[in-house]
Amino acid sequence: MTDAQGNPMGGQTHGFRESNNLGLDVTMDMDKLARLSGSQFHVSVSVRNGTSLSDIDIGNVFNVAQTCCNHTYRLVNVDWQQQLLGGRLELRGGRIAAGDDFMTSPLYGYFLQSAIDGNTGGIFFNVPMTVYPFATWGIRAKATPIPQIYVMGGVYNGDPTLVQNSKHGVDWTMRGPLFAMGEAGFLLNQGPGATGLAGHLQGRRLLRGRQLSRPLLRRAGQRRFRVRPAPLEHPGGNAGFYFLLDQMVYRQGGPESRRGLIPFVSLLFAPDTSINTMPFFANGGLVYRGPFVSRPHDRAAFGVVYGEFSNELALAARATTRGKRCRHPDLRAGARVDLQVPGQGLAQNAAQPAVHHQARRHRINLECARSGIPDERELLILGALPFRTSVQERMGAPHRGYGDAR
Repeated sequence: MTDAQGNPMGGQTHGFRESNNLGLDVTMDMDKLARLSGSQFHVSVSVRNGTSLSDIDIGNVFNVAQTCCNHTYRLVNVDWQQQLLGGRLELRGGRIAAGDDFMTSPLYGYFLQSAIDGNTGGIFFNVPMTVYPFATWGIRAKATPIPQIYVMGGVYNGDPTLVQNSKHGVDWTMRGPLFAMGEAGFLLNQGPGATGLAGHLQGRRLLRGRQLSRPLLRRAGQRRFRVRPAPLEHPGGNAGFYFLLDQMVYRQGGPESRRGLIPFVSLLFAPDTSINTMPFFANGGLVYRGPFVSRPHDRAAFGVVYGEFSNELALAARATTRGKRCRHPDLRAGARVDLQVPGQGLAQNAAQPAVHHQARRHRINLECARSGIPDERELLILGALPFRTSVQERMGAPHRGYGDAR
């Protein structure tokens, strides 16, 4: 997977950067290998190279690339998956990523930038949720009592230092804190023989046992996002909740056709503004599958992102940095618009041109003594994704993280 992007206008400087990810996934069917019915063993590795357009040239918060950062080699997944009760109960444990199963939709894989791609991006500002290519110790259980409803819960080691490049995915310690997630989902018109317009609703709650210090999160945080929150200690816990919804509203063709228009939206709430860098986050957009009869696997995608930073943390940062020189880009709350037209590539490689237009408003200066000065800029990003394969085609079904989109 390769991202090649440039910003001919906007940003701190103009540049062109390339970043790539080479991944290897091995899934062993233990039913065939050892007669262990309903079980699988999974191992994956990742090698990343390149540079980040956001980190070097743009200085924005949400990274514009999928394979943007953490360039090194690492061991990702080492896990066991077991199905019980005729597939109604599924267990997965080992070195896994919460983002493989939670807060995700196959629709998100059609986007490049990190605020939508793979998972709803706002959560990574507040808690150490792991996503590909990062994994941690964890266990996840999913129950499907009827085909239309599922309930899922997971518990993970929330050590944020595991994402450091020097770890290479082989630091298997369990220093915590505990990080737990729960989810309930409803699948509309997605069972066998269903002819209505398909939809998917997810509601979730996340809990974190202990809030680590902000300096540790700043040093070890994932570089998918440029976040430098104020130093702040908080020994208590943390919690939040979020909702994801997608629903096909127009279908082109007969009842069996998958071509049509699908709006989606996600909302994230983290009420405690004293410890959560982004207490509110929202994204939404449209995905049109198969706009042309001759190219049923093409996708046209449009998305909007909004992230709101904590004023309480901003005031604390201004107090601790008063009189110091600015050395880092400001954090900004604002909106982002993406328009992508992926090429056909269900079983073959394809180049996918992408155009991003980003409007950033209301500067929140966390590094300087200046108060918030309104800042309105426009940024144009041009790029292409050669060698990208399509995501899963099961509308609304959770997928195994970035690997399916890349």
